[in-house]
Parts: sequence; structure tokens; C-alpha cells
Amino acid sequence: MKVDITEQIAKPPEDVFRMVSDLKYFLENVDSDIISTDKTSEGPISVGTTFLEVMKVPMMKAKVALEITAFDPGKSFEVKFDSNVMEGTGTFGFAQSGDGTDVTLKVDTSAKMGLGWLLYPMIRMDLPKREKSRLATLKRKVESGEMDASKAEGAEAAAVG
Repeated sequence: MKVDITEQIAKPPEDVFRMVSDLKYFLENVDSDIISTDKTSEGPISVGTTFLEVMKVPMMKAKVALEITAFDPGKSFEVKFDSNVMEGTGTFGFAQSGDGTDVTLKVDTSAKMGLGWLLYPMIRMDLPKREKSRLATLKRKVESGEMDASKAEGAEAAAVG
């Protein structure tokens, strides 16, 4: 399954990148179903950084392993995700658009055998809505000042050159 979403946010790309690439900061601020997101690796956020996300889903809690597999500060990064139900990648892009940023998210995922196949119809309906909601919430919270780049981990490391 593929999802492709774009949202325009009235903040500079480097600021939006900082907030989103800190997956703990991003996910815990934009998705009310997130129970926790913990960074499980050492060092600044970059290629190889790992996180463990725990989220509420119908009838259970899902644990999702996340790993940043590509990282171009201020411009893009890719996250590999893996759970007992599905696996795939999410690629975030950040491009200057007037005085703001076009944030794109492209998700490519597949259900795993067993429980993943059983839940696939629900995932197929929920995933696009969830990701669209996450970016819309990001826009609202960033533009209102509720989310701020200075609060994201490694903000200095993610600064553009």
C-alpha cells in the first residue's frame, strides 16, 4: 500500500525538519494514539538512529521499531518501520514554498503474514487517514507555536549547513 500526502506549513524547512526528524517529539505531539516513543540508540539523530513507538490500536497495543535509513538535514529523511503486523518505509521531504515549507510524506508498506493479513482491510482504511491527520496536526501546532523547533532533540545537529 502506498500513501502520498503533502501539507504546507508557514515555517522554514529547517525548523519543520528539526521537529519531524525527532520522531519522539513529532509523534507524541501529533498522534493521540501514541503511548510512547523512545529513542533506543545513542548520538545525534541521523542515519542509524532508532526509536521504539508504542501505540493504541483496536484491541491491543502495537510496538513499532523505527530506524532512520536516510538523512539529508533540512531536506529529507527516510524511516524504516517494522511491527508484528506491517513493515515499510516512510519518506519525509521538506521544500521551501514561498515563506513556508511543503512537507511531503510518502509511505510504502505491506502487511505481514498472519495477523497483518487479517488486519489489512482495517489498516488500508486507517493508514491514509492517520498520516493525513498527523500532518494536519503538525501544521496546526507548528503555526500556533505549540510545537517549536528549539524543543526538538538535536535541533543544532539538524541545522542546515
